[in-house]
Amino acid sequence: MITFSPMNNTYQNLNSLLLTVYLTIMPTDQVHRKSGSPQASTEVSSLQLNRTKNKEALEKSLKCRRSVKELVNQGILLNPSISHPDKVRQLQKAKTSDLLKRKIGQRPDRQYLISHHILRGNFSPVIICDFRR
Repeated sequence: MITFSPMNNTYQNLNSLLLTVYLTIMPTDQVHRKSGSPQASTEVSSLQLNRTKNKEALEKSLKCRRSVKELVNQGILLNPSISHPDKVRQLQKAKTSDLLKRKIGQRPDRQYLISHHILRGNFSPVIICDFRR
C-alpha cells in the first residue's frame, strides 16, 4: 500500500498527472486550478495564452537568427573544416610566426641604440657577439 503525503514525490507526480488529465478533458475557458491560497491559484487559459505567445516569439527569433556561414564569416564561430587538431596547431604556428616577424620588424637598428646610450659606439658587431657569450 502506498501512502501519499505532501512531502512524497509520488504524491506530487500523481497531482501533476491528475491536473494534466483534468486539463485535457475540460474546455480551456472553464478550467481553473483550485488551491487554498490566492497566490497558488492560476488560470490555465492564461498560461496557455502565454505559452502560445512564447512559442510565437521563439519562432520569430529563430527566423531572424543568422546562419552558421554568416557566423563563421564574422569570426563568431570557428570554421568546421578547421577544427581538426593538426590544422589548429598549424594556424597557431602561423600566428606566432607572424607575431615574431612583426616584432623583429619593429626592432630598433644599431644606430638608434648607440644614440640612446644603450650600446657603445666603439665596439664592432663581432666584439658585441663575443661579449654576449
